[in-house]
Amino acid sequence: MQSATGNAVNAIQRIAEIIEKANEIGGAISIAVHSQNEATGDIGRNITEANAGTEKVSENMAGVKETVEQTAAASSNVTDAAGGLSEQAERLNNAVDGFLREIRAA
Repeated sequence: MQSATGNAVNAIQRIAEIIEKANEIGGAISIAVHSQNEATGDIGRNITEANAGTEKVSENMAGVKETVEQTAAASSNVTDAAGGLSEQAERLNNAVDGFLREIRAA
């Protein structure tokens, strides 16, 4: 009887050790899952921030495109104005030459 009781006590101690080890493993798993959840949250926040940054870059690129188009239009206007001024200068030069010829001929 004592032998059977001793065996039962040993078995119960082994079961208690196994339960304690299982609790330790469960705690470690719980910590790992918590860490993984935090990492997943960080990744999600980083993705959100990256997306916001990408949207901002897209908005800036749209602004740059608009500015380039406006600059191109202004450049075209300046070129047209310069061409008009060149024609006026040519006409003025011809008028002055004609005037000076008339003065010399008189």
